[in-house]
Amino acid sequence: MGWSLRVLALLGLASVSRIAYGQQAPGDYREATAALRRRVITAEQLVISGIELGKLALDSSEFSAHVTNQAANPVVLGLSLRAVPGLWLRGNWQRGYRFVIPGGTTQTIRASYLFRRMTPMATLRIQLGPPSEDGGGTSVPAPFYDTTLVVGARNPAATDPRLDFDHLATAHLELFAWRGSLAAQRLQALAASREAALSQVAELLAVAPPAQIRLVFYPDSASKTSQTGHIGAGFASGTTIVEIFNDSVQLDPFHEITHIVSYARGSPPALLDEGFAVYVSERLGADALKYLGAPGRTVAATVCAQRQAGALFPLPRLFRFTDIGSDSTRPDVSYPQAASVVAFLVERFGIERFRELYGRLESDTAVSIQRRNEAVLAELYGMDSAALDSVWIAWLNCP
Repeated sequence: MGWSLRVLALLGLASVSRIAYGQQAPGDYREATAALRRRVITAEQLVISGIELGKLALDSSEFSAHVTNQAANPVVLGLSLRAVPGLWLRGNWQRGYRFVIPGGTTQTIRASYLFRRMTPMATLRIQLGPPSEDGGGTSVPAPFYDTTLVVGARNPAATDPRLDFDHLATAHLELFAWRGSLAAQRLQALAASREAALSQVAELLAVAPPAQIRLVFYPDSASKTSQTGHIGAGFASGTTIVEIFNDSVQLDPFHEITHIVSYARGSPPALLDEGFAVYVSERLGADALKYLGAPGRTVAATVCAQRQAGALFPLPRLFRFTDIGSDSTRPDVSYPQAASVVAFLVERFGIERFRELYGRLESDTAVSIQRRNEAVLAELYGMDSAALDSVWIAWLNCP
């Protein structure tokens, strides 16, 4: 057995105590770095001390640590660094490193990392453990040390985008609207309508709404891009939704909220995941296809027109999609088709059975998972996706 494989095996044993710290509370970035500098990490033959994080600024910084190998043979150590700007700013950075520590020596390991943007909530995640080489990069899938430090708090390199926004908090929402913008003028109304949508979606799926969803409204593309680095009308990440909101651009207010709420029910294939989001948007009164290729048109009318043009996907193929959005998925077709299939399942067989289907299916490219998805569909509805295709088409009743 090679030395790297031997270390992988050793560090995977239960005898190795896993040191896993949750994210530290925001305080002062200097306190976090000083505490880390004093920490001594031991795992099997390794002793790691003197950890330094460098300048922690908006540029490349250097991580360093002293690693002592108390064994006679070399040990392979992996390091993963992940820099996250915090709040709703984009620009995450992550990289893994691999070091060989000769037996009976103390080596200083060094690794660079980068913050593209930084807020007071910026974090640096540090993982140490056996490395894994995957896809040309290095990762640490089973770390013996894993901590996330808040390094933006009181850091002079950090800027707080919240200072440019009016703020409103409701039972489940935290809203930020660019000061003086149209969204700021309508903040109370936006909060009320989004809370109502959240409640309706949660009721449909019979799940508890998330503790908090963050909604951020920018007045135009220039201000959004300058702060977030994102180009486009909006994006969603985790439980945060960022949108442009003005007289001419107002995104579907329900689509992304539906995704966030429905995650509590399950992570099914895109047919159900995206289809349900579009279905809910139309059900709650939005122009669900406004930014999905058919503005002003209903899902039913769009799908019937696509059927007449011979553009629809065979349902077994659509059922295997793990996402919708790439060119190969033809989103102008797959979004409305998926929404129509969901409408059929809900309105023909009831929401209770749909909830069970949503919770039991998995989005995965593995053939075994896709076969199981077909089996669950057949169990709940008495037909596989091929049979469902013809029954759904008949239900459409296209002219």
